[in-house]
Amino acid sequence: MSVRYIFNSSGEYVAFVDNGNIYNPNSVWLGVIENGNEVYNTGGLYIGTVMSDDRIVRNKSFQFVKRIPIPRRPLLTPFRPIRPFKRLLMPKLFGPYEDVFEGQKLPVRKLVPKSELRDFGYLLGAELIASDETFLGEISLVPMSEKSITNRFNKYGNEYSAISIFNQYGNYGSEYSALSPNNEYATNPPRIEREGEVLGYLSVNTLIPNRVDTNDFLAWLNLVQSATI
Repeated sequence: MSVRYIFNSSGEYVAFVDNGNIYNPNSVWLGVIENGNEVYNTGGLYIGTVMSDDRIVRNKSFQFVKRIPIPRRPLLTPFRPIRPFKRLLMPKLFGPYEDVFEGQKLPVRKLVPKSELRDFGYLLGAELIASDETFLGEISLVPMSEKSITNRFNKYGNEYSAISIFNQYGNYGSEYSALSPNNEYATNPPRIEREGEVLGYLSVNTLIPNRVDTNDFLAWLNLVQSATI
């Protein structure tokens, strides 16, 4: 399989392009490539441009959102390609330009233009509680907090931790686990709670009442977190 690897400015492998489609490293479909190098998400909204150095860059001062007709999901999901080696740090982007993937919690599951992001700031300070009552961390933008899900070094934000929603193989992050917010069929996803009040349920299952979409939430969290770094 011949693919093009996409990296962020830190040299991390973040996505790959195959037959005009872009996927995250786990082969989750993120969108399409049009006009040679323009990236559009699964809803047909412009995300950025693939550069010659294999980064996807956008002009953050550009207010108008370009659209294409909603692209058709590929019939077949490609196999995950061999993971490439990490690259060296890339040159800093200047002016209004920014790396779409830089600073984001990986792997990214949804590409969202800034103008379309929902604001989940009202959830800051709330806690994630699994349906089996396991504490999954606090929604916080303080990366060094011992309870924050944005802390990559604690048990709640580390992608290898057994109780992290970012562990794609764990009970609380897998696409197949009944306890995970990433399982589109799970009926008992984690609840978002503050001082005993349930603010919603983190889930990709569209049938869940009072649902906070996992992908939309993580897209917002990634963006606001990278803005504070």
